[in-house]
Amino acid sequence: MKKRRKISRNKKIGLPPGTLMYMGEQESSDIFKIEAYSYNEDICSVNTFYNTKDALSAIKDDQYIWFNVTGLGNIKEIAELGKFASIHNLFLEDILDTDHRPKIEVLNNEILIILKMLTNI
Repeated sequence: MKKRRKISRNKKIGLPPGTLMYMGEQESSDIFKIEAYSYNEDICSVNTFYNTKDALSAIKDDQYIWFNVTGLGNIKEIAELGKFASIHNLFLEDILDTDHRPKIEVLNNEILIILKMLTNI
């Protein structure tokens, strides 16, 4: 079994709050992928995209959309997605730390929920 490497937290020392840096397993950061679940009362569809620009083009006014993002190590794409959704860099910083403890933060009309991805093994 291959041992997974984590990026050292020492690299964040001295950087200002809100600096985007992936803090997780190196292997999982290699492939960036967005699964877009679009749905409304009548339809549900799933599409896979490999960049943020294409994923954002899938948004339709008459549907809700859920993005499942894989490959958090691609900071450029994560920052672009965060900019579109108006997610503050402090929240993005928490999202990029895959060892972050579960938490909920409520600000104005926004809720940030950090938890481990639910999967079946």
